[in-house]
Amino acid sequence: MEAIKAGKDARLHLTIADVHATSRIPVSTLRWLCKHKPELLGAQKHEGVWYINRAKFDRYMATSDREVLVGPATASDGGEGAVEAA
Repeated sequence: MEAIKAGKDARLHLTIADVHATSRIPVSTLRWLCKHKPELLGAQKHEGVWYINRAKFDRYMATSDREVLVGPATASDGGEGAVEAA
């Protein structure tokens, strides 16, 4: 019975840095998700460090519709984000 109870604590948790390294999601986005939507990632803060449940994060990545093309802004795409010389 002790092993079953200990199994809950044996779940794999990753730090924000670990998740960023594997997913390339910006650290600021991961911190925001942890703070505002911890249930999505199974996020818990312990001694000032956010830990993300690996299984919940994998599920989030599989079901989330976050596929957005990100590229450099140019003047031809409306200029939003384009930097003009002074």
